[in-house]
Amino acid sequence: MQLRFFTLFLSHIVSTIFLLVTQYATAQTHVTSPHVTVDLIQKTVGCAATTDCTFGFRFILDEGWHVYWKNPGDSGAAPKFKFIEPSSLSTTPHGHDLLQWPIPKKLPLAHLVNFGYEDEVVLSFTVPKALIAEQAQRTQLPTLKLYIEGEWLVCKEDCIPGMGSFTLTVPLNSTAARSASPDAHFFDEQHLPRTTTSGHYTIADQQLILTLPSPIPSQLELFPVTPGLITNTHLPSISIEQEQTLLSIQSKHSSVSGPITFLIKQNDQQADEITFLSQTDTTTAPLSALTPQALVIALASALLGGLLLNLMPCVFPVLGLKVLSAIKTIHQQHAAKSLHIALSFLAGVCVSLWIFLIIIFSLRTTGTALGWGFQLQNPYMVAFLLVLFVVLTLNLLGFFEIQSSVLQSIGQKLHSRSVIVEHFLSGLLTVLVATPCTAPFMGAALGVALAQSMLEAFLIFTALGIGISLPFMLLVTIPTLRAILPRPGTWMIWLRRLLAVPCFITACWLGWVLWLQTMPPSQIAAQDSYGLTWIPYSEQTVATLQSQQRTIYLDFTAAWCISCQVNKALVFGDSDIQKLIKDKNIALVRADWTNQDLEITKALARYGKAGVPLNVVYTPKQAPQVLPTLLTASLVRAALDR
Repeated sequence: MQLRFFTLFLSHIVSTIFLLVTQYATAQTHVTSPHVTVDLIQKTVGCAATTDCTFGFRFILDEGWHVYWKNPGDSGAAPKFKFIEPSSLSTTPHGHDLLQWPIPKKLPLAHLVNFGYEDEVVLSFTVPKALIAEQAQRTQLPTLKLYIEGEWLVCKEDCIPGMGSFTLTVPLNSTAARSASPDAHFFDEQHLPRTTTSGHYTIADQQLILTLPSPIPSQLELFPVTPGLITNTHLPSISIEQEQTLLSIQSKHSSVSGPITFLIKQNDQQADEITFLSQTDTTTAPLSALTPQALVIALASALLGGLLLNLMPCVFPVLGLKVLSAIKTIHQQHAAKSLHIALSFLAGVCVSLWIFLIIIFSLRTTGTALGWGFQLQNPYMVAFLLVLFVVLTLNLLGFFEIQSSVLQSIGQKLHSRSVIVEHFLSGLLTVLVATPCTAPFMGAALGVALAQSMLEAFLIFTALGIGISLPFMLLVTIPTLRAILPRPGTWMIWLRRLLAVPCFITACWLGWVLWLQTMPPSQIAAQDSYGLTWIPYSEQTVATLQSQQRTIYLDFTAAWCISCQVNKALVFGDSDIQKLIKDKNIALVRADWTNQDLEITKALARYGKAGVPLNVVYTPKQAPQVLPTLLTASLVRAALDR
């Protein structure tokens, strides 16, 4: 038996080594074409399923020849790469969303100005650890395999197209993943621009005016990321007004819609890629310090949003349990306890919101951007809530008793049957399960809060907590309303069983969310129950579709966002909307926030939002229209028909 086991083990090792040797022998990482060679290089010796892995295409050009930037300028074409394996690595046909583009230079030719690179450049890209693990699990091999097809245009006076295929198999080894490869220094020698969103723009008489919040050097070069936006031969005029920098340059269009992005180059080593928001679009205007009037409006919006949140499907089942618990407590321990119940519930809600606020602001100092519902982007938190709602469902159906609720049991252990602790903890749970929903007025208020100082954000979050708590507080403290509450009886058993239904549905939905979180982001974004085709979001994708003069429906969503799922059912389940989308060839772009995604978080912030849902319609030559939080088919139809 031992000999047989040893023989099988040895044969497995030999076959694995043979397979690896065969794969390395067929690797193709070097392509030579006229006036340029292209190498597929890696930053580390190996990769690991626990960390991202960086690669790059190194272009080595003959003297006087060049390749192009992602926006080639007045002529030419940017390099294109089709990522066949891993297939879900890139979300655009040309791979431009994946590549890191170093700072380009201007390449004048007669009356044209192009953008690109001479001598040598590395276009790097990163394979996320999730895709590495997914491929290793699918192939049952301890390797990462890359198969990429590329096209490029190399030019001097004439242009010569080139193409080639690249294959590389990299071992998965944690030690090798930490060891620099011989080509690592090529990555370090590249100068990448910093990426920010800190400006706004206006356009009048075909003059595009870009406004930056701080002074910048007078010697600079301007590179539009979107092709065909400005006249590239013209230089911008620079002026300083009230500590702001204004760049004015001739535009090719009389109007521009949506965010636009420029690379502002100070020298070969330093540049900023800045996204500018339309100053005429008040929903995307950059936020500054709140005036007293604006703060009052934000507080009122948060209060009203909190009130409406009680009607959302996330909160309603928990609120029903709260009412049952309050009825039993008030009738057993007299009305004197009602104020204690109300205040302890308010304290639980507010403390939970303050904890979220502290976490968001603390992580912001480290460069991490978070928004409303961020904890549900963690599969462990989703799993915890799934177990909690299963237990809650079984309790409501009478399979076992935990006094009046799970929270009461916890409270009794913590504080000897303390009503205060029970209702405080139920306030915490209410906020925890409320985060998948966003009520009207609430999204804008939270977006404002997270763009302000800690004090202003604290006030807005507190107003939200009061709004969430207010209906329950009024119900248990005002004698007239309290008198409406019936006495405990057998009807409570039937109501408990009725409330078990939404709790069970919530548990099933959380299981679905947990399943989706194991998928690659691009696969989640493509999920659709209505026969529609969605394009995964990237800034480059939206810019490309805008340049094609297409109407775009941009959906910021998440699997754990119940409000998002309700919107989809009401809108995309409508046959007239489906027909309109197909007849007008409307591009459907989905920014899926089920898992943490920094690019989507920043995009939400640009629209003044802290969470999902957010739906935006882009139509050619018009400012983008931000739709309300809760949608109807008629509302969306009107926006798409603009």
